[in-house]
Order: sequence, then structure tokens, then C-alpha cells
Amino acid sequence: MSDYTENSEKESSEKWERTCMEMCPGVNLYTVPDASIFVANKPVDMPAGQHSHSEYEFMMPLSDNVTSVIDDNEIILEKQKLTPFNPWQKHGVPEDTKINRLVCISCKKELLEDILYDGFGKTSILFENTSFDVSNNIHFLLGMFVEESVSKKQGYHIIQDNLVRMLFTEIIRCSKNSINTDSSVTAEKIGINRAADFLKEQYAVDFSIEQASRVAGLSTFYFIRAFKEHTGKTPYAFYMEAKIEKAKELLKLKKLSITDVALETGFSNAGHFSTVFRRKTGVTPTEYKKTVC
Repeated sequence: MSDYTENSEKESSEKWERTCMEMCPGVNLYTVPDASIFVANKPVDMPAGQHSHSEYEFMMPLSDNVTSVIDDNEIILEKQKLTPFNPWQKHGVPEDTKINRLVCISCKKELLEDILYDGFGKTSILFENTSFDVSNNIHFLLGMFVEESVSKKQGYHIIQDNLVRMLFTEIIRCSKNSINTDSSVTAEKIGINRAADFLKEQYAVDFSIEQASRVAGLSTFYFIRAFKEHTGKTPYAFYMEAKIEKAKELLKLKKLSITDVALETGFSNAGHFSTVFRRKTGVTPTEYKKTVC
């Protein structure tokens, strides 16, 4: 993304909204806090020039391809596809342009970052300025959002808020961006492996999901799901398995009593240790010790 001017950075969101509405009069605007969708079902005259704003924006010409400019580089906005614009990225049209029909979706940075953290364990994203196919889910969510905005049935605002979060989650999934790449998957796997090694070493101390997620470099919410996806176990189940495996090693040494092994592996007493050990292995520590000695 190109450098942005100091003046552009100081533009307010309210000023950007007025500017866009002036460029696209007569559109149908549907809004919730921090996001908006406008639909132009008749021709819109877009004046030549570029502008920038603090929101993420996704544009979809409905009838024809549109020649656009992003950071002074000419690109094509493909019809029936969404094209992303990142915050403060200069974009517009190189000459006065009539767009027959248009859908534009915008989202404040704070909302998208919240969705990123909850759903993907990330805190920032950069979209490639390439048009991407609109999935059936996106079509459905857009239609539902407009329907709820028009009908305003009881509780509509709750449905709207959830539809918006689902919509931008699906947009992230479908688009090319800085987190939806092979390298991000590899980085995630490395983080999960690092957390797994960490949990194996924590057999003698209390379990902490917060520490494990920090080691992985992921949010706690995302880490729990990602860990199970990669290992087949929840972080806690993996941790308990590590404790029991360490206990087996110590029991084979013959030098330690059951109580010593319990304390060495982080259990508060031999009774609790014996209960957990039997639940995990099918035998008590004493029975296990006899079979290996």
C-alpha cells in the first residue's frame, strides 16, 4: 500500500461518508454501528479522481466491469465480484464514469479487527486489490441484511449485528489477504507445535490456557479451536496426557513412591493422582508399577 498523506489521515469518518454520498446520490443505504451497505439499482455518476478513508471498503459493479485506480495504478473492478480497498488507500476512477448498478460494503477498522481476533486469532489484515468471487453465503447474508433493514421487525438490530459479523467473516474467507495464505497456515502450525512442546514441559505446574495461547501467538478463543484441529485434542486434554506420560516414566524408575510421583507431576496428593491415573490408563499407579517393575 502506498504512503498516505497527513491530511488524508486526519479526515474524519463523517467527512468520508458525506463525500461518498455526494458521489453516489439516490442510493439505498443500510447501516449498523461501524458498517454500512449501499445499493445503487440505477446508474451512478462517479467523478474522476481519487479519495481515501479510514474504513475497509468492498465494491461490486453489478452490470459491467469498471476501470478504477488504486494508489495511482489502474485496475479493473470485475462485475459480479467484490474488490477490496484497505483503509487510507487512495482509490477512485481515472475519468468521469457512469456505473449502471453498484453494491458497496464498508466496515470500520475496529469492527473488522474485532472479527479477526475472535474468528482468526489475528489483529490486522491487508487485502489484495483483486476481485474475488462472491460466494452463495455472501449473497445470502447481503440479502438477509437488506431484508432486516427494510422490515425492521422486532429484534432486527440483533439479527443485523450478527449478519454483519458473518458477512465480513465470509469476505475474509473468500478474498486474497495477508492471513488467508499458505504462509499463515504454516505459521499457525508452528505456533501450535510450540504450544504443544510448552504444555509437555508444564506437567509439574497448574494448567494455564492463557500462557499456552501466548506461546502459540494466538488469541485464547482461536487457539483452543486451532489446537484441537491440529492435534485432535483440547489443550487441557493434551496437558493431562503429558502429565500421565511423565508419571509413567517416573513410576518405571522404581525409586519414587506413589506420593512422590504425584507431587513431581503436579498433583496435590496421591489420592487425586491415583484417581486421574486410573481414569486415563485403566489401572492404578500401584498396579502399573507392578507391571513394569
